[in-house]
This record gives sequence, structure tokens and C-alpha cells, in this order.
Amino acid sequence: LELEGDQPAAVWALGDSLYQQGRLEDARTWFRRYTQLAGGRLVARGRAFQLLGEYEAAAQALEAAFSAARSDRERGTARGMLSHLLAFDDDPHNDARALALAEEALALRPGGQLSLLARAELRARNGQVDEALADLRQIAKVEGVVAQPALVSLATLLRQEGDLGRAMSYLDEAIRRFPAHPQAYGRKAALLADTDPGAARPGRRR
Repeated sequence: LELEGDQPAAVWALGDSLYQQGRLEDARTWFRRYTQLAGGRLVARGRAFQLLGEYEAAAQALEAAFSAARSDRERGTARGMLSHLLAFDDDPHNDARALALAEEALALRPGGQLSLLARAELRARNGQVDEALADLRQIAKVEGVVAQPALVSLATLLRQEGDLGRAMSYLDEAIRRFPAHPQAYGRKAALLADTDPGAARPGRRR
């Protein structure tokens, strides 16, 4: 597919649409193209690099986006995306900074979904389960694709707390709302194995 003039906004829109549909590999192709174009938004460039797994480039773009921001909303968006990047980078040394960035982002832009998702992850790690669940429930209500990891995280936390019924209901909701995203299917199979070891046997429909 060729886009006239390779306009950054059009390239980003196509990549984001594919990502929302769960077509992750196709989306990454367009995100890669977006990072190669001049004139794109810094926050979108940072998100594209994050989804491509290029975390250092993502962090640099998001720091630049914060410096160039003209409003609290823009600054909150940049800080929220950076907090999300650090919260899920598998380096526990970044947890304190990620939490501080999430709180800063939410003060600048209340209700920011990636900020809430990052804060929920960090709260859960710190044993603040009720607070993490509250953040995740807030995200799960939205229409965007960010609700999908929130629903899966809700199920994971509730499973850990022994509330298998509610955990299953969130996984069923994730599958119903986001059938192209594979994560919930694996979590549901694991949960079925908890409740009925025969339910997740290979070859059985899940």
C-alpha cells in the first residue's frame, strides 16, 4: 500500500488502526515507516519506537516531546507514555522513577490511560492490590485497545487473590471485546487448568 506523499499522520493512522485490530506485525511495519519520516509528532514517534521494542529511542523521543509540549495535556501525555515504558521494561531499578512519572502525568492529565496502566502495574508489585484494581477498572471501561491489557491484568490479580470467578469474567470480556489479541486466550487456558485440570488439555477448544 502506498500513501500519497507518505504523510506522517496517515502512516500513523494506518499503523494505529492495525494495532487496534490486533494485527500487530502489520502495525509494526507502518510504525517502522513512521519513525523513518520527518515531521511526525514526537509522542507518536516515542510510542512507535516502544511498540517496535526500541526502548532507548522511545525514551529519547518522549523526553523531547515533554520539553517541546505547550500544554499540561501534552506534557501529561509524554510523561504518561514514559512511565508506561519504564514500568514494563523488566528493570526493577526503574520502578520508583516510573511511579513518580505516572503520578506526575496524572496530575497534568487526569485519567490518562497509559499512566493509569503503569501505576496499576507498579502498585500491584508493591502489594497495593486494591489500589491497582481500582486503576485497572477505570481503564477497562474505555473503548480503546488499552482496555485489553487492563482486563487481562484484572484477571491476573484476581486469580492471585483466589477470586477465580471474577477473573474468568474479565478474561471472557477481553476475548469478546478484543478477539484478535491472543493474550487473554492463554490466560484463560491457565485459569481453566486451575479450576478443571482437564479443561486446558491440548486439542481441546478454548
